[in-house]
Amino acid sequence: MEYARRIRAEKGIDIEGATEEYLKAVFAESYGQRDLDAFAAARAAYGISYRRNLHPALRALGILNPLAVIVMGGRARSRLPEASGRTAR
Repeated sequence: MEYARRIRAEKGIDIEGATEEYLKAVFAESYGQRDLDAFAAARAAYGISYRRNLHPALRALGILNPLAVIVMGGRARSRLPEASGRTAR
């Protein structure tokens, strides 16, 4: 959970809810429809925050090298022209 909190704080990607629901599914004695619905909502929130906070070019590069996107994700977005308010020349 600490890593999920750090990803949210540093990169703005909300993976904490999905992580919590996943851990509940793995370690809970029972996991019902209500829990599954909560996981679906947390997964949707993660998807929205992921798309909002990670540039499409980095998401595409993630197919080739997922680790680089995780490491560079939050920092690289600020270097892209449209993220900083500058226009490309």
